Amino acid sequence: ALQLLHGVAQAPGAREGDYKEAAENAVDAVGKVCKFQAGAVDTSSVLPVWVSWLPLQHDTECASTSHAMMADLVESQHPSVMQQLPKVLSTLPLLLAADKNLASEQTRERLRAGLQRVPAAELQ
Repeated sequence: ALQLLHGVAQAPGAREGDYKEAAENAVDAVGKVCKFQAGAVDTSSVLPVWVSWLPLQHDTECASTSHAMMADLVESQHPSVMQQLPKVLSTLPLLLAADKNLASEQTRERLRAGLQRVPAAELQ
């Protein structure tokens, strides 16, 4: 299943036109597989790829659940997210913008709080 989802998320033009919602659904599904079936997948190799596909911007339902999962991973300082910290930081302006509706206020607060707990050396 992950190979098929990866194919949808990575297909040429997947983030454009009529395909962008399907691609974002695939990205959200990959995150859910990692969260709910972590024992069945190699999350150390899948999660960094998943993080690289964020932020989601077109399907607000998928965006909300995926960005909440990213907040979970930031809060727990999950190694797969910590190795992608520059990518996570680059998504923050979009996610923290309340008018974008890409993350709930609770998720935005969790991201802020989680990043405040990241050691300063990791942020450089």
